[in-house]
Amino acid sequence: MVALAPLIKAGQDPLLASRFLSGLALFGACLILYRESKRTYGSSSPGSTVTALLLPIFPATIPLVLIGMETIPGALGLLVAFVAASRFLSTNNYRWGLAFATSVILSGLLRPEALLIVPLVALFWLVIGARRKRSWWPECLVAGVLTGFFVPYIIWKLAYFGDIFPNPFYVKSVEGWGVDSAGAASVSTFISTYALLLGFAAFGVFSHVSTRPLACAKSQQRVDVQVIQAWLGLFLAVSYFLFFVRTKPLMDLEGRFLFPLVPIALLIASPVLDRTLAWVLEVKHRKILWATAPITLIFVLVANIPTSSLTRILTARSLDQAGSIMSKQIASNAELRVGLSLANYPSIKSVKIAFADSGLIPYYSHAKWLDVVGLNDSYIAKTKDKAKLIDCFFEQAPDLVLHPSDLGGSWITWGHGPLGDCLSWANDPRWDDYEYLGTVEGAAFGSYDLQVLVRSDSKFASTLRTYLNTSVVDGRFDSLPIALGTRQAASNAKWFPTK
Repeated sequence: MVALAPLIKAGQDPLLASRFLSGLALFGACLILYRESKRTYGSSSPGSTVTALLLPIFPATIPLVLIGMETIPGALGLLVAFVAASRFLSTNNYRWGLAFATSVILSGLLRPEALLIVPLVALFWLVIGARRKRSWWPECLVAGVLTGFFVPYIIWKLAYFGDIFPNPFYVKSVEGWGVDSAGAASVSTFISTYALLLGFAAFGVFSHVSTRPLACAKSQQRVDVQVIQAWLGLFLAVSYFLFFVRTKPLMDLEGRFLFPLVPIALLIASPVLDRTLAWVLEVKHRKILWATAPITLIFVLVANIPTSSLTRILTARSLDQAGSIMSKQIASNAELRVGLSLANYPSIKSVKIAFADSGLIPYYSHAKWLDVVGLNDSYIAKTKDKAKLIDCFFEQAPDLVLHPSDLGGSWITWGHGPLGDCLSWANDPRWDDYEYLGTVEGAAFGSYDLQVLVRSDSKFASTLRTYLNTSVVDGRFDSLPIALGTRQAASNAKWFPTK
């Protein structure tokens, strides 16, 4: 936010700026992987290069850069914190301690689950550092920096918001000791997607922890950094998995929530990757390399296309529409386009819009906003009674509703909060007060469409109809092909593009 604010104020495209920052963070992570694989694990230059280049090659990496969210900078921050923590635990050097504290604060502000590393480092210090005969002031310095930042931060949150936890905590967290099915699916997908990498990393962990103890004898002053990273990486991965199986993933595009574990897994797996590469580069195995190189290249090129965008392109109604979808995915996203378009509507500051995304559209449109998910509404975030929330929605009578439908032509069922299952309350007769105006294609980088609905008795209805059809929607069906209220889904609905 701090980095983007000046660019937004200067009128620059925030998506382009965030993509630039993500690309810069990716480059920084690659440099750290190259340097640390050589320094910590003694990998060869080719092996270290492969370790570093694998990060941008993985299927999710480039799409995450293009999405431009906090994922890649957050992954860089966690990688720096991981490296600094392992070296601090090994050497007790206060400089590494300050590097850890600073990086964990920054990464924690980007992604709060990054703070899971803090109790793990404290636990490792009890196992490693407390047995040593040495000064404790570096540990006190690190604890002081963390306390000096987070205590005022928590006090400010209590004074400003009246709560330590943000609204997303109440939206995403699972009550009791249960497991969220979507969260468990997210973890399972991550493990299956990166199975080979995790296998290499597991082999690296085993090779270190099985031969050298983590606990330090009183006479020792250092513990091998490789051993610390093996154990710390293992505990951190388990902590992340346990955290996210109890969390409802909100917009888990390309597995972005667990992606910060990928650079750490690459670092731990680097010695295994180095030995594997050395074996492949032997003269008698070079034929294998040349035989697999074309297949690998094709896989890399195809795998880096976001699957949601690829689906939309392949199922486009015409060649022109496919080209339009490709250009929109490359240039920007639907929410930004809609927000900028709505901002030009003359009475937009008086229009109340309902949509389950509190980001780009309200920011750029300056409209009144009904946040269906509850990220910016504490009542919606904390209320779990669906009937009460549905009543709240219709009582507020939004003038305009941007309602998400999946690519299969049905209301989505996987949104967050009680109202996130749009299909479950689509038959409420109060929807009859809204009429279908058109469709915005490819929201959330092609994950779903937005069906644009206007309240019939809104004082803005007449002018919104004209404006939306000429300046906002990508097209419209002659009749909504999805059931809503007491109206049945139109069969054989015809599509009329407006752009």
